[in-house]
Amino acid sequence: MKLLSFLTLVALSGTSAAQSGSPQTSGNEKALDSVLVASGFTRPLALTSPPGDFDRVFVTEQDGAVRIVKNGSVLPTPFLDLSALTLSPSDGGSHFERGLLSLVFHPDYASNGFFFVNYTTNEGDTVIVRYTVSGDADIADPASAQTFLTAAQPFRNHNGGTLLFKPSDPNNYLYITLGDGGSGNDPEDNGQDLTTMLGKILRIDVDAGPPADPANPNTPGDNPFEDGAGPNEDSIWAYGLRNPYRVSFDRQTGDLYIGDVGQVALEEISFQASSSAGGENYGWSIFEGTRCNTGATGRVVTQQVCDDLAGHIPPIYEYGRGDGVAVIGGYVYRGSAIPSLQGHYFFADNGTGRIWSFVYDGATVTDFVERTGEAAPAGMFISSFGEDAAGELYVVDLGGGAVYRIIDPDAPVIFANGNGAGMAEVGDRVELSFDVTSSSEPVSLRWLKDSNAINTDDSIVDVNSEMLVINPVRLSDSGTYELEVDTGTKAVVLSPALVLQVVAVGAVPAVGFFGLFAIAAGFVIAGASAVRRRVPQK
Repeated sequence: MKLLSFLTLVALSGTSAAQSGSPQTSGNEKALDSVLVASGFTRPLALTSPPGDFDRVFVTEQDGAVRIVKNGSVLPTPFLDLSALTLSPSDGGSHFERGLLSLVFHPDYASNGFFFVNYTTNEGDTVIVRYTVSGDADIADPASAQTFLTAAQPFRNHNGGTLLFKPSDPNNYLYITLGDGGSGNDPEDNGQDLTTMLGKILRIDVDAGPPADPANPNTPGDNPFEDGAGPNEDSIWAYGLRNPYRVSFDRQTGDLYIGDVGQVALEEISFQASSSAGGENYGWSIFEGTRCNTGATGRVVTQQVCDDLAGHIPPIYEYGRGDGVAVIGGYVYRGSAIPSLQGHYFFADNGTGRIWSFVYDGATVTDFVERTGEAAPAGMFISSFGEDAAGELYVVDLGGGAVYRIIDPDAPVIFANGNGAGMAEVGDRVELSFDVTSSSEPVSLRWLKDSNAINTDDSIVDVNSEMLVINPVRLSDSGTYELEVDTGTKAVVLSPALVLQVVAVGAVPAVGFFGLFAIAAGFVIAGASAVRRRVPQK
């Protein structure tokens, strides 16, 4: 095993599985690029944003912290820190697949402040816990914890780890992925056992509130194995999975894409249509991908057993040991920055750092493209993809402690240097300015004060494309100023904020006058928000 890699779950034996060719590039692909969004993370595993929040992304670190990237910077105080509760690699031992594995915001987060985390407890078990944001939007309330599910883990690996809500689900049911419990070849036969949560995708009812016993979560009445008694586990939505570590819904169609990490031969991407009523059997441990898994140890598997298994769902795509060792499921692109990528599903391999994309129409995989080295720097230990509120895609680098955003290198880029008065006295002349250039197309601009468009009045003598002059300045002019940049065809982005504090005459401390200051930032026009890149000041 590669100890630097989070999900390289197979001891390579030198054997290669037969498969229908290695991934091939279509030749018609749109070339991509990536931009560094933030770095300095400790073993980052996931990235997400609250619904409708275009200003922040949240990065989950394996050791237990959730960090916020806001206005291009990583906030110094974690949004939430569960390191004292979480068993992870920093605790020593072979805990490479344990820790804080994922975070998801409730669809109604803007009104209820709820979010859910999936982590491994100090006892080695999986828990799904709900927290609530505090009065500070950038800090969660650690005392608000409510446990919604617990699952005992018999081994140190195959914890699964994804939490997700289905788009446009009026019931807000929470989906949870759990691996088969670990070791190798499913020794407890959990993948096919309908009395256990392990080796499954679960669906629970979180709006019903915390259950009396988290080992028996509240479940929707239309779950496929819901019977109100036994012997089946009521929370099961789909089964026959080995380690569905990264799973995602297409935010437009509601289709489910499942990255299931393989055993010794094949990595697989499986699929569930949005119209499904659940209950699919994806085959593990009888099958590994399309391969009959005669090495299963929890049951006797022969070719005849595989031939007789009725109704199991094979993967829509698989690849062998020549191309990688641990699949990282990604997302279907639904952002606005790169229209040509609409409907393309991205995924990667953790052990090799390779990235690919394809289009699936419910029956056939087409437009297969290798993206290694363009969607993110080559040679990374990719632990996850991420999706922000605008649907733009990110790549999470476990080894490098960084996150990157996938961009179109041909999209217009705006560079801006800003100057503004940090503090001024009533009656002063204040200039707020940005030097703006567009890389490829015209732009229109307008000034905002405290997020509202400024109405010109007699105190503002000059408003043009790049400078706002306030002369004379008044106490009411205190506030946060931004320049809104609209390319017309690509997106709208905002400049960095220039904060102006106006005080009474004589109230500026002798050493406290901020004078003019400079802010440098680059903007990649993409979606409804901007990726900030540091650029040299002019």
